[in-house]
Amino acid sequence: MKRPKLTFVMTSFIIGGAERQWTQYLSQRPQNPDWDIEIITLMPAKAESIEQSFIDSGVKTLLIDRTTTSFPLFLWKLFREIQTRKPDIVHTVLDGSTATWGRLCALLAGVPIIMHSDRNLKSPMVTPLQNRLRPYLDRFTARFLPNAQAIADMLVDKGIPANKVFVMPNSTNIERFDPETTASLRDKWGIAQEASVAGYLGAFRKAKRLDLLLEAMLLVPEEKRPDYLVMAGTGQEMDDIKSRIDKSDWLKSHCLLLGSIDNTPEFLKSIDYLMLMSDFEGLPNVVLEAMAMEKPVVATAVSDVPTLIEGAGILVEAGNPQSMAEGMEKMFTMPELERKALGAFGRQKVQDNYEISKSNATFWQHHADVMQAKGRL
Repeated sequence: MKRPKLTFVMTSFIIGGAERQWTQYLSQRPQNPDWDIEIITLMPAKAESIEQSFIDSGVKTLLIDRTTTSFPLFLWKLFREIQTRKPDIVHTVLDGSTATWGRLCALLAGVPIIMHSDRNLKSPMVTPLQNRLRPYLDRFTARFLPNAQAIADMLVDKGIPANKVFVMPNSTNIERFDPETTASLRDKWGIAQEASVAGYLGAFRKAKRLDLLLEAMLLVPEEKRPDYLVMAGTGQEMDDIKSRIDKSDWLKSHCLLLGSIDNTPEFLKSIDYLMLMSDFEGLPNVVLEAMAMEKPVVATAVSDVPTLIEGAGILVEAGNPQSMAEGMEKMFTMPELERKALGAFGRQKVQDNYEISKSNATFWQHHADVMQAKGRL
């Protein structure tokens, strides 16, 4: 029996929640069926370690660069790759170009099964043409796997049949995120073990509102700020963030930009708490990972985040620097034992509800189910 072919279409290899989640799915995929997997990305890799993790898992990768070719040529190359490969399933990840052009090319190439994973409550900026195409492409999409109930509700409200929408929450490997055995990076960073450290880990995108994170930090009385703010990740907002830091003497002295990192557990081990000030999210991986490392979280109350960090962190209002500053100050001034209790509760919550072994089986079963429904397994 031939191996079933599965092609994922993603934006790029970056240090983002979707990309890290997919590395876990693909590194622990089932042997039956033995999937032949390819990932097509539409922009150059920003984190080589992410791409290498896929390659190490036996996954083929291909870049069809939207940024260096004309749109017609880009679309033709994407169509021809899918048509030539003849996958049984094309699964697009994230909204925007991947969802539109990935699904359109799959449909035109005659791919029998199209799946899509929405992972943000608010869609990125799309063109009028993409908006017109979306309802048409939705009709030909066999299954939607949003990572949050709020996104699932939004899809159904847009007219997608509820029986095509299945919530696929993010998850993490609790054994990999072990606070007892993971080494700290503080010596490498030049930060004392007794210093207070707040952290951010993720893509430097506008929706992450790192501008407001910095603004809110400066609203906190100086004596109630952490000793360091350590930020890891890459993205289009990096230059803007560097510029904002350079304009503040305090930020220049207390903010550390790491760029892309290879070891998420060690980063999280090295901070006291995580901050996420996004305008919108699905169910953010980095919050799960911080909770697994027993780190409390200060995060905006968007999508499923309130449910996720209930009992494990502090919620603040999206888009409101003053609310963010109050949350930061509250976390900083919280007694250490209380912060540790939040962290311990968070790890237990991840272990009970978001462990990778449980969600991994469900993720792959969705693909097997649609294959069986089409008589291809």
